[in-house]
Amino acid sequence: LLFDNPVEGADLILTAAWSIGLALLGYTISKKKFNKR
Repeated sequence: LLFDNPVEGADLILTAAWSIGLALLGYTISKKKFNKR
């Protein structure tokens, strides 16, 4: 992926990384809750 503005590209990658991190975190927490039952 090539961007005219490097900062814009980095911001997009950072946002994507946050989204994935939050999704994994939520998945892990829900998985732990189900394992307790």
